[in-house]
Amino acid sequence: LWPLRTSTHGLPPSALSNTNRVCGARSHALCIHTGRVDSQITHACVCMLHVALHSFFSTTQPICHTGRVDSQITHACVCMLHVALHSFFSTTQPICVTVSVMQNAESRSGAGEQEKKEDKKPFALGPLIPARVAWVIMESPAPIGCLIWWLLRDPHADTNWMNWTLFVLFEIHYIHRAFIFPLRMRAGSPMPLNIMFMAWFFCLLNGYLQGRAIAHFNVYDTNEIYSLHTIIGVPLFFWGLFVNIQSDSILLNLRKPGEVKKYRIPTGGMFKYVSAANYFGEIVEWTGFALAAWSLPSTAFALFTFSNIGPRGLSNHADLKRRFKGSYPPERAALIPFIW
Repeated sequence: LWPLRTSTHGLPPSALSNTNRVCGARSHALCIHTGRVDSQITHACVCMLHVALHSFFSTTQPICHTGRVDSQITHACVCMLHVALHSFFSTTQPICVTVSVMQNAESRSGAGEQEKKEDKKPFALGPLIPARVAWVIMESPAPIGCLIWWLLRDPHADTNWMNWTLFVLFEIHYIHRAFIFPLRMRAGSPMPLNIMFMAWFFCLLNGYLQGRAIAHFNVYDTNEIYSLHTIIGVPLFFWGLFVNIQSDSILLNLRKPGEVKKYRIPTGGMFKYVSAANYFGEIVEWTGFALAAWSLPSTAFALFTFSNIGPRGLSNHADLKRRFKGSYPPERAALIPFIW
């Protein structure tokens, strides 16, 4: 991961440090402040943009062999791993609007997300987009991009059950997230165009990364579908999907029609064990997907997911305990049952 710290890959430490220092003043024109936004998410966007441009405009050079993997896919995965580790183990610096708006409290869970609203007003650029419309636009590049690459798949992917399985799993999650969930969510507050674009951009690049890997570069043995990692990973994915959908339903129904800013303690399902059950479900999903795929792209995305929404789950847990001091279940963990 060390080469990613040089000027030829992603952001050099000096540039990141300078940006952090410049944006220490919230009034500076370059700083787009949304309350809790970290430099690592910005780094992720820059890295992935760099990979996208590198992928489309440079000559492919195979540098890492996992079947058939080219330098661009390898570079994208290493960037995501680097950003995930950097995000989870370094100090948070507010410097730019974040793609974690995909987990925005009001649009994702209505009354369910228990966070301080006074610190979550984003810097708005462009017109405000209705919440449901914005959600569809920003999530849809992932399933559409993966589908496009699948339609252009290599012959080996067409005849292997593993590639078909991974494609179906990815599409199941994102078809629900992009087209079904918006129909169930409350209208919510309109979303600024710049925030919607950041989430759209991330989904576009991740759809490219996962879709291209599944359709072209993940080469499996004929009997890989019966391997231990697949037998464990696929059921784990579906259990995480169930927990995620069930938890979202609980959060969506916490607030009665017409209620505004009424907070309640979520109960039922995995909320018996953790405060951020919806995030826990999504982390389990992509962990199962990574186990089943047994590849660098899927592992990078699973770790990136954990590093992105894990800290938000911890924040939600702390806020719930603050709001319901004395009445919040003391045995309930933040993100991982009985552990954390």
